[in-house]
Formats: sequence, C-alpha cells, structure tokens
Amino acid sequence: MKNHILILSTFLLLSCTDVGKTIDEISNHNMMESEYVGFGGSESDEFKRFQKIKSIATDEELIKLLNHKNAIVRTYGFLGLIEREKMKSSEAFEKALETNDSFSKMIADQILESDICTEIYFDIINRTSKTDQQIRAIDSIIIYKIDSTHFLHRMALKDKKYQSKFDSRVRDLAEKYRNEEAIFYLDKHAIEIDTTKILESIKYIVEHKFVGNDAKNRLIELRSKLKRIENDNQ
Repeated sequence: MKNHILILSTFLLLSCTDVGKTIDEISNHNMMESEYVGFGGSESDEFKRFQKIKSIATDEELIKLLNHKNAIVRTYGFLGLIEREKMKSSEAFEKALETNDSFSKMIADQILESDICTEIYFDIINRTSKTDQQIRAIDSIIIYKIDSTHFLHRMALKDKKYQSKFDSRVRDLAEKYRNEEAIFYLDKHAIEIDTTKILESIKYIVEHKFVGNDAKNRLIELRSKLKRIENDNQ
C-alpha cells in the first residue's frame, strides 16, 4: 500500500513539474501554431506542447491557466476546459472577453494575428459535436459585447437571421459604429433603417476602412440603390 502511495505521489509530482516546464516553453515561444508548419509541412513542436498540456494537466491546473500572463497559455486553458466539458463554450468566450489579448499564429507558412476569443470561436465551429444553440449563444455575445470592429461580427451576422429584438443593436452597429456586416444584414433582411445615417456609414467605410474589394463593391452598389430609393420618395 505504501509503495502504491509513493508511486502515485511521485507521478503527481512529475506531472506538476512537467506541466510547469511545458507552460514555460509555450510562454517563451509565444506563438500559436497549427499542427503542421513551414513550407515543408513539418510537425509543430508548439502544437505538440498544446496536446501535451491537454493530456497531462489536471482540471485545476487548466483553470489556473486562465489567469496566466501569456495570452496563448490562457487560450490553451480555455480550449482544454471546453474539450473536457468543464466549461461551457459561451461561458469561456465571455470570460475570455475580459482580457481578449491578441497574439501571432502560424498556419502552414503564414503568420497571422489571432486572439483568445477568435480561437475559442473557431474551436467550437470545427467541433463535430457543436450545436446551433452553442453557436447562437456565442454569436449573441459577439453582437452585443465584442468590439464593433472585430471581424467576428462577420461570422455572427453573415448568412444568419435573428429575432427582431436584435434589430436595434444591429442598427447601432451599422449606423453608429460603421460596421459593414451590420449594414449588409439590415439590407438582406429588409430591416427599417435611417437611410441618411446608413449612407454616411457607407461613405466612411468606402473612403476610410479596408474591407476588401468584394465588400467595397457591395457597399457601393447598396449606396446607389439607397440613393435611388431616397430620390423616388422625394
């Protein structure tokens, strides 16, 4: 019996030490990576470290990671807890918003910018076990709480339809915060707008924001349509 206790104690001690060492390596590397990186598609040591943390860290250790100074470490903590179903995805997303720091992420041979909430969102999207209810809960948080310029608004608004109680918030995003996806949403679902304010938002976006050629062309077409309607009503 004593031998069993000694073996268990030694295992736990080594696990704790190994977790701390791996966390330090993640923090020092300070770049999230996909499973394969580089031109040749080499296996990522960083991805292996993430898998190791999910494998050996206890639930309590993962919870502690949520307060780590490094944003990537915090992200791994959230993802681990979601995978173990110790934290709801919407709960994790909302807590991550409190300190939604950005970081670099390498995907294949490209280095992009990501953040904690973005990684949580796409982790849920890519899960085969996800439900519409889970996605809707996070989309609702995005619409009401995340920064109006964040690209996740595109994920929350594109090809989706919400209850009418959301209309006022989407109008605010379009008219006050000049969010192009909100403008497209209002137009697609024929929601009542202040045409003058929407035209001002479109003008600002086209002249001052980088939204890509497709979105820019859609906005220009929409502006022409709204001006025609405005002239017909005069």
